[in-house]
Order: sequence, then structure tokens, then C-alpha cells
Amino acid sequence: MNCKSILVFSFLVISGLSLRAQTTFGIHGSYVDVRDSGDALGFGAVLTLPLGEVFFVEARGGVYDTVKTTRESGPVLLDVESDLTPLELGLGMRAAIGPGADLYVSGGVYFMRLDSDFSLNGQPVPIQTENNEGWYALAGISTGTDLQLYVEVQYRTSTVKFRGGESLPVPLMLEDSDVHKVSANVGIRFRW
Repeated sequence: MNCKSILVFSFLVISGLSLRAQTTFGIHGSYVDVRDSGDALGFGAVLTLPLGEVFFVEARGGVYDTVKTTRESGPVLLDVESDLTPLELGLGMRAAIGPGADLYVSGGVYFMRLDSDFSLNGQPVPIQTENNEGWYALAGISTGTDLQLYVEVQYRTSTVKFRGGESLPVPLMLEDSDVHKVSANVGIRFRW
């Protein structure tokens, strides 16, 4: 079973279990900064299932605008436009820091659907990126009881693999590389 299948299966199990527990569902706006590649705005959703008073399981998903990057070598320009769609599954823990306010941390695995278009001096180039897997860590704060406001900072890392990059000029060759993403999320969550 690959990572994507495990994440989808786990999300469905969590969704089914959430009907029996005090669960939260949130939606948020998000800003992501991809190191060396630009930034984008997007939105996401999170479903959490408590495992007692302190621990919880979470399933997350998101969609971001296109991240645009340009690499330059003399008169040659390589433009890359990437659409990011992360799916995440993790464990977390929370601690009350006041009446109706919680501080929480979580981490887990994620699958990133990565859809990229490449062009060399404005002409399409047959290069593809593979969807990738990695891990994430998150810290957040929420306030409220049944309706909560939350703010989070999230870090993601993975390895991006390229296919078809052999046709590029040597200074612009693409090599498999680690990609680091930092995002800030602000949203509302409903507890039922």
C-alpha cells in the first residue's frame, strides 16, 4: 500500500470514528512560502478526533494557488509553475493555557500532489515532477469552546523528483532536491 492509499484510508476511518466522539472540523486560509520557489495563498480543512483529554488524531487537506519560480542562466530562463495539494495525517497533543484557550502541537506524514508546468524561454519543456511524500510539524493556538478561532504555523519537508530534465542546458539541470515549506493558517473550527 502506498502513502496516498494509507492517507485516504486513514482519513475515511477517522471520518467514520468522528461520528462517535467529540470531534472538531475547521476551515482556514493559508499562506505558504516554499524555500527557493516562491509563495502562494490557499485554503485548507482539518478534522480532529480526540484520543482522551490531551492527545488527538488529525487529518488535513489543502489547496494552494500556483507557486511560480524562475531560474536564470545568462539569456536562458526556466519558468516553473506548480500547484500544491497536500493531504496529511498526524498525531498531536494539546494543553489548556487559560479558560477556553488551548496550545497544541502535532506532526505526521503527508502526501503532496504536485502538478508543475515547465517552460524554457517561454516554450513548454517535457519535464514532470513526481507527487511526493514527506513529514510535517505544526504548532497552534485556539480560543473558544464550540466555535473556535485558531492560528497555526506549519513546517513541511519532502524530496521532489524530476523526470525528463535531461533536455535542459547544463546550468539549469534539475536534480532531485529537498523542498521546505512554511505556512501560516488562520481559521475557524466547530466542535460537535
